[in-house]
Amino acid sequence: MTEQNASATPLTADIPQSLSHVVKRELDDCDVVSTSIECGTVEDIRIEVPDTVFRDAEQKVNTTRSPSIQEKIAQGIPKLPARSIDIVEQGGRILLTVTSDDDRPVTLNFSFPKGETEIHRGLGGGAFNTTVDSAIINLALCRALGLPEQNLPKAHLYLTLPEDQADQVRKQAEPFPNLDIIWVDGKPRRSVFIKNKDSGEEIYFSTPYGEINPKRPIPSMRTPRFLLLHNQPDDRIFWDVAVRVRNDLKDHSVVWSVGSNQIRDGIDPYASPIGVCETMTLNLGEALAWIRKSSSSYIRDDDVLLRYLEEYHNGEPTKSGAGRVSFVRLFGIFKTELQQKEKTLVLPEDPIKRRIVAQRCADILHRFGVKESVFITDGGNPTIASFKYEDKKEGVRKKVQYYIPIIDKETGERIDRIIQEAGCDISHKDATGCGDSYTATVLALKQITGNHIYPTTIAILANHIARLVYALPFSNLMEIEAYCPGVTEKVLRLALENLDELNARCCANNKLELLQSQARSLIFQVLR
Repeated sequence: MTEQNASATPLTADIPQSLSHVVKRELDDCDVVSTSIECGTVEDIRIEVPDTVFRDAEQKVNTTRSPSIQEKIAQGIPKLPARSIDIVEQGGRILLTVTSDDDRPVTLNFSFPKGETEIHRGLGGGAFNTTVDSAIINLALCRALGLPEQNLPKAHLYLTLPEDQADQVRKQAEPFPNLDIIWVDGKPRRSVFIKNKDSGEEIYFSTPYGEINPKRPIPSMRTPRFLLLHNQPDDRIFWDVAVRVRNDLKDHSVVWSVGSNQIRDGIDPYASPIGVCETMTLNLGEALAWIRKSSSSYIRDDDVLLRYLEEYHNGEPTKSGAGRVSFVRLFGIFKTELQQKEKTLVLPEDPIKRRIVAQRCADILHRFGVKESVFITDGGNPTIASFKYEDKKEGVRKKVQYYIPIIDKETGERIDRIIQEAGCDISHKDATGCGDSYTATVLALKQITGNHIYPTTIAILANHIARLVYALPFSNLMEIEAYCPGVTEKVLRLALENLDELNARCCANNKLELLQSQARSLIFQVLR
């Protein structure tokens, strides 16, 4: 899609010009499948407790003798490994048992007073959330635009659950005919979040894999147009996808939401999968940590990054609370890196400098081979959308980059009112699942437009969906729709009200000047 088309006048009163390809899309295969069967389905348990109870749990985690948990705490990785997670109610108490994933497992026993504890259960996990959300977004968008629902692209989800639980999910999925549930007999992974009601801090445990019944065959299917990669702990998935796409599936598109398992390993082992990736989403802290863990000084010490990153002087991280906050990376850099003099560089606080760092991270990911789009989010700061496209007049590929601010306070309050008017509670805001919903919006819009959509349009709509997910204590839109039916369509209608105006403004005012690096070999300085 050309840059000029993105800011043209509206096509009709009902369908914004920004989404004109929704009605022009050829009815070819634009389905998507999640590639994560072994670990894509997660049973999420969220336990909200008062500050005093949370501090006791924090102390227990900090002093555990589990080598694997202590290693992750030292590295600043927020996802703490567990072999098993069990929860029961007994004698007015909620008893949580976490068994560590060590050669000699260590058991952590937590006890919470039932009267002061709130528990939310549901299915989640990045692959699950993104696949489910993409189907619901496409259906809601189709209804918001008043278009027929036939021939909507499908989202195929391999769901690893016991049969009775799978039947329950199928019933939940019935309102969404474009969501195809493919049952795999087994058990899901399990995650537990212990959340401080007062501060929002979290302690996060997760098992790496579910269990698959080896006696039951896994249903096969023809490979659809889009393949979803997520935060899988097993790098075989990435390599298998890379080999298949490079050799046999060259017309297929890989959408990759990068997560903590890949960040932990550094960017180098993923060079081949990145080389077949069409679209990538991640946050700025993750992008920077991934690149800075490269073994190549040319990549790790990129001249533009070194110009804008700031030195870390204090020697010890600033005390920022506990749980998930104290275990997370400091400005996107793992704590172990801060112990090495050559790596004591962190993200600046200045939003302009952060924007430049995000731009450069996107540049580096494109150089690794991302073919089309890189979306880098940064909390309350603008998203960077970096987009490569074919200039048909000049016969060359070009790159354009934009910054897209998150939705304003007034729009956020309007989304809250939409939820409240449906009789739903917004007092348990939770950021879990916002990143997955962002990726789901990217994926859904690529599907429903036949991959003819401008990145600014994607980012504007993705910000609205992420704000909806943030407003409620659920990690995906299927759970949100069960609690608050029709809310996704209502939020999308709100987003469509001035989509073309916002899009035109972004294209006109928020285009970034491309960065120039001086660190290029002589041959590439003279070749044109």
